[in-house]
Amino acid sequence: MKKLLIILLMSPIWSWAQQEVEGNYFKITATGGMPPYTYSMDSINFQVNDTFKCLSPGLYQYYTRDSYNNTLSKSIRMYAVLSGVVTSLGRTSITIGGVDGKSPYMYKLSTSSTYRTNGTFTNLQRRRTYTFNIKDALGYTATITATTL
Repeated sequence: MKKLLIILLMSPIWSWAQQEVEGNYFKITATGGMPPYTYSMDSINFQVNDTFKCLSPGLYQYYTRDSYNNTLSKSIRMYAVLSGVVTSLGRTSITIGGVDGKSPYMYKLSTSSTYRTNGTFTNLQRRRTYTFNIKDALGYTATITATTL
């Protein structure tokens, strides 16, 4: 009687050390699987470079393939660079808002240590310039300056 030896090759569990990123690029870092890894944005054209550049804001699907030809996919959302806008000016008040980035936004006077959810600042001095900080849900910050009337 002949013995049959069956070997199953299974790829270890994969994981990604990636985060949602700001700007126009992201880098994929895979662990597990069997190196070397290749990367793709269309599941057809794979490359050894793990960085994808010049991407506009939106939702992207990317693929990582190991040397056993196992392929995993994951989505990543690209956000535009956070900026701020003054939406209202008064004699003793200024209202600001976040633009682009990922909401919700948090706001503070630059001299304060505490962020808050409301972008309206009242009881300000007339004809004075104030600097504000805006933070989005990803932790990115922007600075905006405005002067009361």
